[in-house]
Amino acid sequence: VVHFTGIFADELRVCRKSSSGELTFNFVYLDVIFDFLMAQKIKPFIQLAYMPTLIAKHPYRRLFNAVVSEPENNDDWCRMIEETFKHLISRYSAQEVCTWYFSIWNQPDTPTYLFGFGDDDAFFEFYKRSYSK
Repeated sequence: VVHFTGIFADELRVCRKSSSGELTFNFVYLDVIFDFLMAQKIKPFIQLAYMPTLIAKHPYRRLFNAVVSEPENNDDWCRMIEETFKHLISRYSAQEVCTWYFSIWNQPDTPTYLFGFGDDDAFFEFYKRSYSK
């Protein structure tokens, strides 16, 4: 098992905007990573983080060069999560993806303000919405 943090970091270009301003998603770089893992028979432990700049409420708030902000709009975040899972299942199968491990954002005992959330209620709403996707 390999633990991944930052699959939504800007460098992986998952979250994009079209010329018309519509939110789009690109999984090319994630595919390279996960194709390699599958070829090596390694199961990923995927932390659904960090916040892409394009959907961050505070895009310049950073920790270790990663955007640490709640989303400007939880719907955009949830759409990204949903599209990511659809893509992973389509590419690797539901049977395979169901054997992977996932966590949302960070460890539950880390103060929410450290990762860009104004208060616990904002984080818990974010977590609930993420989990339901």
